[in-house]
Amino acid sequence: MIDRQYHEAHTPEGKLVQRIKMARSDRDTVASALNRFYELALPFRVPISSTVSRNTQTRMEEQEDVFDDTLQACTLDFGAEMMDRFTPHYKPWANLKPTTQLGDALAKKAEGMIRDRERLIYEAIKNSDFYEQSQQAWLDLAGSKGGIIIPYSKSGNIKCTPIVMSNLLDDIGPHGQLDLRAMEFLTKKKHLQHLFPKIKMEPHLRDMGIGENQDVVVVQGNYRLYDGPFDWMFFVSIQGKVVQMKKQKGMGACAVHTLRWSDAPFSSWGPGPAMTAMPSANVLQELGYLFLKNLGKRVDPPFSYYEDGLFNPEGGIDAGMALPRDRNSGEVQWLIAEQDLDTALFEREQFRLAVKRALFQDKPDQTGKTPPTATQWIDERAMTERRLQLSRLRVYKEWVLPILDRFNHILTIRGDLPPLSIDGEIIDVSFENPITKTSDAEEVSASMQLAQAAAGIFGEAFLANTDAVKTLENWKQKSGDKLLEFKPFD
Repeated sequence: MIDRQYHEAHTPEGKLVQRIKMARSDRDTVASALNRFYELALPFRVPISSTVSRNTQTRMEEQEDVFDDTLQACTLDFGAEMMDRFTPHYKPWANLKPTTQLGDALAKKAEGMIRDRERLIYEAIKNSDFYEQSQQAWLDLAGSKGGIIIPYSKSGNIKCTPIVMSNLLDDIGPHGQLDLRAMEFLTKKKHLQHLFPKIKMEPHLRDMGIGENQDVVVVQGNYRLYDGPFDWMFFVSIQGKVVQMKKQKGMGACAVHTLRWSDAPFSSWGPGPAMTAMPSANVLQELGYLFLKNLGKRVDPPFSYYEDGLFNPEGGIDAGMALPRDRNSGEVQWLIAEQDLDTALFEREQFRLAVKRALFQDKPDQTGKTPPTATQWIDERAMTERRLQLSRLRVYKEWVLPILDRFNHILTIRGDLPPLSIDGEIIDVSFENPITKTSDAEEVSASMQLAQAAAGIFGEAFLANTDAVKTLENWKQKSGDKLLEFKPFD
C-alpha cells in the first residue's frame, strides 16, 4: 500500500494523485462481481485488488476449480468474434474521408492519395503487435472493459501493451464520457529507466529508499484537458509520486484507449454482456461440482451387507465374479436408489443456452428433424444485430476510431504520412464511423418472406414476372456478401 504523500493536495500533482485514488475506489466497488467473472471465465487473470503485489498473482492450478467451462468457452468465442467484427486483420475497419466537402474535381484528385494514406495506416497496424495484444482487451470486455496503450516511437514497428481490468484505472468527465484512463502495474525499480527513457528517474526515486530489485507500483496514462477538443495530459506516477506530466495536442494524441461495453450511473465501470449470464454460470458451476461429486457414488455405489464370515467385498467386486454366500445372510441392500440424471442434464443445457445467448454465441441451430425455413437463420441474425446495436456505437466511438486516429497521429509525426496537399490546399481527413443499422438484414428477411408468400399464392405467374438474378443481387448486396457470384438463368 502506498501511504507516503509527496505532493500538496492543491497542486496539479496532488489533484492527480487524488483522482488515481478515487479511480481505485471506483474499481473496488465492482471488484467482487468481476473477480467472480474472472474465476469462471478467465481463471488465469490476476484478480482485482485495492493493492498491487506479487501475492495477488494467480497460478495455473486455478483452472482445476472450474467444473463447467461454458462461460469460459463462450468468453473466448465472444472475444474472437467481436475482434473479427470490429477490428479484422484482413479488411479496413473504417474508411478515411475528408473532414470537409470537396468539389468534384478536387475530390477526384484526392481520392487516390487518401486511399494510399489509408493503406499505409493499416499496414502499420499489421506490422505492429496490435492484433496480438488487443486480444486481452476483447476477452475482458465480456466482464466489463479492457484497454491498450499505444505509445509513440520515433521509428520501427509500434509496440502496444494490453490493459486488463485488474490493471485498469479510469474515471468519467463532466458529460459522462471517459476522462482519465491509465494502467497500474508492478515492475522492478531497475526497469524504470528502460520503460521511461526520457524521464530522469534518479532524482525522483532517491528519497524513496527502494532497492534496485524491489517492486514499485507504476501508473501511467492520460486525462483530458478541456482547453481544446483534442488536448490531453500524459502522466507517470511511481509509488504515488508523479514524476512526469506532459501536455499533448492533436487528434490521436492520447496513447491510452479503453474498450467498454456499457456505462453505469456515476461510474466508469458498466456491466459487460457476461454479467447477465453470471446467475446461469454460477448454477452450472455448482451443478458441475455436485455432478462430479456424486458420479462416483452412482457408478460404484456404497452398500451394506450381513457379516457372515464368508462374504468380503472390501477388496472390490469384479465383473462375473462368483461370490460364496451363506443361505441366511440376506440380500444386498443398496444405499443409493436409482436416480434419473436425464432431467439434470437437460436443465444444464438450458443454463448453457442462457450463457451462450448473453455472449451472442447462440448461433442458429437446427434442434429438430424439420429443416429450417429459408428465412429462419437470417431472422435470427437480424435479432443478434439488434442486440449488438446497444454497444456497437460505443465500441466504434471509444475504441475503433480513436485507435485509427492514434496510428494516423504517430505516423504523421514521424513523417511516414506526408500531408495531403493538392494545388497548395491542405486536405484534412479523418476516419468515418462505419456503423450500420440492422435494417439491411431485416429488409432481406422481409423480402424473402414476401417472395415465399407470393410464390405460394400465384405460383408460376409470380416466378415468370420476377427478375430472379436482380433479386438475388439485391439480397447479396444487402447481406454484405462479396463472394457469391451469379450468372444469367437459362
